Amino acid sequence: MFENLKDKGEFRIAYLGGSITEGAGASDKTRRWSTQITEYLNSFELGNTVFKEINAGIGGTNSAYGMMRLERDVISQKPQAVFIDFSLNDADDSESFSQQMYEGIIRKIMSMPIVPYVICIGVVPNRESEYKTELHKKIAAHYGIQYIDVRAAMEKAYGKAAPGVNTARDALFRPDNTHPVEAGYDFYTEAIKKELSGESFRKPHGEPMCEHYYKKCGKFISARAFERTGEWSAYGMESWNEPNPGRSGAGLASSDKAATLKLEFYGKSVMLGARFDRNAGKAELMLDGKTSLCDLCYATDNQPVMVLSDFALDGGKHTLCVRPAEGEIKIDFAVISE
Repeated sequence: MFENLKDKGEFRIAYLGGSITEGAGASDKTRRWSTQITEYLNSFELGNTVFKEINAGIGGTNSAYGMMRLERDVISQKPQAVFIDFSLNDADDSESFSQQMYEGIIRKIMSMPIVPYVICIGVVPNRESEYKTELHKKIAAHYGIQYIDVRAAMEKAYGKAAPGVNTARDALFRPDNTHPVEAGYDFYTEAIKKELSGESFRKPHGEPMCEHYYKKCGKFISARAFERTGEWSAYGMESWNEPNPGRSGAGLASSDKAATLKLEFYGKSVMLGARFDRNAGKAELMLDGKTSLCDLCYATDNQPVMVLSDFALDGGKHTLCVRPAEGEIKIDFAVISE
């Protein structure tokens, strides 16, 4: 079935996406679909080929952040294959922005010295809402690569989402109706296995579909490198420039309303990483004089999130400032275009 992958030695597969790729909701990471698919591939006798999982899923993130961290989390690992999942987390982005970022990921992968195989995945929650399934499916087709639509498979097997009514489908998800439980991840795995074959492993090719696809990955700047005033305490150990450090990256915390963090930078884009937490407060964010208030209190524990994102800056000098407005806040990093 996968004879074209025979005798490849260590065969690294990167899984790039959001929380469902990361495995949120599973009691054990071995139950997430990426790990199960890697184990499934290893069940075949393919000479000396051994498949290795590189899980690059980060919850609550879209293809824009996927593009910015692509060099750090995927390209640096020199994968032979990449699965891409952002059709759900791109739901709130415009069609044009999602296309620029999603296609940018594919084209950046195409620029690698040895181009990996690429397979696109459409994940699904237990609710009816807008997705970028059709857009991403169209982009995948343009580049001659496979798009595996888990949403379509689930609707065929269980019908459309109707929480409280379609109880068979409800049983696949946590109460948040977004993240699968083990039965949901098992369904994902089986749905993907049905569509997966040796022919799935194709290298993207062709001319750009979108003239303005995004071309640059990001440079991570730890909050500890920001100019600071007032009282801040350090947490975490790892550099944000290391592949996918998740919750363990270094940052700064403060509840001092007189405290500030300031970063001056050049470039056309910036994202700010902070932490959601059940006991977190509110942060005041200011970019080039424009102020917004961000509530970091959420029913999770120490979850890294993107709290600011702007890809429409001019190429000049910009100033980003952060301060605690209420309670304690935790700030991880800024990521700017290289």
